[in-house]
Order: sequence, then C-alpha cells, then structure tokens
Amino acid sequence: MDVRLRYCLDLRPCKLTCIFEKAVIKEADSLIAACLGEIRADKYLLPVLQEADYPRLAK
Repeated sequence: MDVRLRYCLDLRPCKLTCIFEKAVIKEADSLIAACLGEIRADKYLLPVLQEADYPRLAK
C-alpha cells in the first residue's frame, strides 16, 4: 500500500511556508488522480517529464 503525504507550499517570497494537509491512502483521492495531464514533480519539486509531455511543452 502506498501512503502519500499532501503538503501545501506557498513559495511567495513574503510567505515561504509548508503546511501538512493530510495523508492520502486511496489513489482516487490523490492529486495525481484529480489532475490528469498535469506534469508531476519529484520530492525536490523538479518536473518529472515523460515522452508525451515534450510536444505539449514545445507549444
């Protein structure tokens, strides 16, 4: 079973906060399931690009 921790990041220079929202246990409740087609990021907030993302980025 995968458990994901959801955080809310406010990276504006005046805020710079990281707030824990909740633990996500069911895949259907995850942001990945809710935001299909979005580019994912790794734990360092770097984009994780797949081959299908490149044509969209080029536009």
